[in-house]
Amino acid sequence: MISLDTDYSPVKSGYEGVQVNFEVNTVVVSLTKEEEELKLTVSTNGAIKPKDALLEVLQMSQNLYSKIVDSLNSERKEIITEE
Repeated sequence: MISLDTDYSPVKSGYEGVQVNFEVNTVVVSLTKEEEELKLTVSTNGAIKPKDALLEVLQMSQNLYSKIVDSLNSERKEIITEE
């Protein structure tokens, strides 16, 4: 089981305006190449800087996903061993 704290968030709630939003825009790199640009908008209550909030959630996500991958790899090894 993975528990997440949902009681406190320095990111502003929806009633106070945009809290987290994103845009994906096409950027022309050359005559034959286009790429996509990701624009993130993060509004906080001032307890943490938007960049720090993003870095924190990315670290939390990385830790969570690595646990999921480890669990799946462990189950896969058990299945292969049993066959």
